[in-house]
Amino acid sequence: MTFFIDVYIGKIEDVWYGVALHQDELYATTFSFKRGEVIQRIERNLPNELKPRIRMNVDFKAYIELFNALHRIFNGKSPEYQFKLNMNYLTDYQRSVLLCLMEVPKGYVTTYGSLAKVAGGSARAVGNVMARNPFPLVVPCHRVVRHDLTIGNFGHGRDVKRDLLAREDEGFTRPTYKKIDGRRLALFPIKFIKGISNLTRD
Repeated sequence: MTFFIDVYIGKIEDVWYGVALHQDELYATTFSFKRGEVIQRIERNLPNELKPRIRMNVDFKAYIELFNALHRIFNGKSPEYQFKLNMNYLTDYQRSVLLCLMEVPKGYVTTYGSLAKVAGGSARAVGNVMARNPFPLVVPCHRVVRHDLTIGNFGHGRDVKRDLLAREDEGFTRPTYKKIDGRRLALFPIKFIKGISNLTRD
């Protein structure tokens, strides 16, 4: 049965957000500092087979709690919202990597290689999944850094990634790990990232 994907965009303070929904399930999210760019990003985050079904909506008031939750994440705060993600259109590997990534808590980062050890594949394969993450902010690809704890790439730019992480700093000082399916996902405090220790959280 054919169904439509409703795309809502809205601006909170200086940030534009976009969400793609069907029956309250999220198919994609994004953010940008430009209205036109947020539309392009949300369309790019959806698979080709869903793009002809997009219906654009500029009135996002019905989903204000969802938009506020995205804005809280952007500002380094807990979302206080239960996201309903639809990942059915992703490959098994993409889902595995993204679900592992969702285990990385605010205040910590992991590495591409560590994610690969838990989800399978290589660090490069994990990087490719990060580059195509359809749920930025919600699935925190900004919390993945290089093996040497340098900032790494980010679709919205390294400066934006650095600022997101700086706002998420919880003051943790020791590495830890999270056990997932019997494997250890390494977690490092944000302060360990090179070039970020001099930034302070708002």
